[in-house]
Amino acid sequence: MGMEITVHQAADKLGVTPMRVRQLITAGRIKARYLTSRMMLIDVRELAKVKYRPTGRPRKNKGR
Repeated sequence: MGMEITVHQAADKLGVTPMRVRQLITAGRIKARYLTSRMMLIDVRELAKVKYRPTGRPRKNKGR
């Protein structure tokens, strides 16, 4: 097992909120290990599974 981080640390690394990290865990996109009912640890290698795109509408290609 690699280095483990908290939900808040994972959120900082991904540039999202801790709530979004919990949603990703619930959806099964990130695996977490529960220490207690409220405390989870995430292997840093799990973060590579989640790729984030810029928010908002995609830009139009002006070269068309």
